[in-house]
Amino acid sequence: MIVSLGAATTSSGATTMRLAGASSFCKTLMSFSSVKGTPSVKNVAAYRRWVITNLPRFQKLESEAPNPSVKKVLAELVTIMQSQSKLASAQQFQKSIAANHQRWNNDFKVFFTTAMSCVTNISNLY
Repeated sequence: MIVSLGAATTSSGATTMRLAGASSFCKTLMSFSSVKGTPSVKNVAAYRRWVITNLPRFQKLESEAPNPSVKKVLAELVTIMQSQSKLASAQQFQKSIAANHQRWNNDFKVFFTTAMSCVTNISNLY
């Protein structure tokens, strides 16, 4: 699914994103549009690279969280990503995923609600 976020064309023809009225959290969240989906945990090296590459983005989101519920969810995610960045085998990843799966599902609902609020607020700016 692709969501238009208010792209505008300048006189030079370049496309820009106008996010001036959005919160820092929403601006950071929108920067995730360039993040490719997570690779399979069966490819441990690729998954670890993805985690290590994207961990700073999640840490920034955590620091900009708009409320305590989202901050808690992102803090848990950052902790898990930090742990996973050090795992060396597919079995370790599978155990980590199995141990955290239900909590991630519940946390994702909190995060998704906030993310959709960002998209709605930004689209209302235009």
